[in-house]
Amino acid sequence: MRKNRILFHIFFFLFFSTIRVFGQQPAPLNDINVVIHQETLNKLVTALGEVKGNSEYDFMFMTWHYQWSVLKSVFELMPGKANFISDVKVDVGPFSYSSKVNGNVDVTYDMKTNLISVKVKEAVFELYTVIFGKKFHIKDINLADYYQTPFTFEGPMSIETEMEFAMPDNTLKKLYARPTNCILTVQDKKIVVASEIDFFDKSMYQIKK
Repeated sequence: MRKNRILFHIFFFLFFSTIRVFGQQPAPLNDINVVIHQETLNKLVTALGEVKGNSEYDFMFMTWHYQWSVLKSVFELMPGKANFISDVKVDVGPFSYSSKVNGNVDVTYDMKTNLISVKVKEAVFELYTVIFGKKFHIKDINLADYYQTPFTFEGPMSIETEMEFAMPDNTLKKLYARPTNCILTVQDKKIVVASEIDFFDKSMYQIKK
């Protein structure tokens, strides 16, 4: 009985030790990183200048005019998510109000084009008026329609470093270091494209010829 108990404990230890070994997560890619900070995105939004719109609408057998303008827009980056926050001022006839817009953002990286893309997917606010204390809906406006062009940045795949090494036979050996695998993550206040570096005998530019 004691022998069986010892064998059971040995089996238990080996079994769960094997699970821990084979269940280990692969090492993260961290040879070289391209980082886009939240502040960089917000400086870009500011540089674009004012975003606004206006039009007419029919209500109660009359034609009215409305206009709106974005007072401030910022990107907010957090682990696994990106938001687009805007303060909008709206004038609908004699009625005015402000609205805070919480928008969704897609953040992607395409290794083929080597472009990091930040695109406002949806950022909707309601256009309405108030008459005799009653609210009347006019329409919804999606700010994504006014930010249709994504914000793009170059990724790490174009990075290549040439190195020369003196060999024992007095020859020079050239190696080219460049990324081969990349992963994008959205982290606190930054976008990170981490990559793994490999070494090659030929430059990527020689291969493309």
